[in-house]
Amino acid sequence: VIYNLGYSPSSATNISKYAVRNLTNDGCKGEYVTHWVGTQAALAQTHMLAPALI
Repeated sequence: VIYNLGYSPSSATNISKYAVRNLTNDGCKGEYVTHWVGTQAALAQTHMLAPALI
């Protein structure tokens, strides 16, 4: 099974949200907030992809 968050009875996990903001020298900006939860795996993917976006 491939996923980073799933249901398991009587279990708990820490989750958080995060935002990504891109600012440019000419004043343009873009912002994005994760949909429901920002898991550690999702944050790691964001860190991996960020250099390709800039």
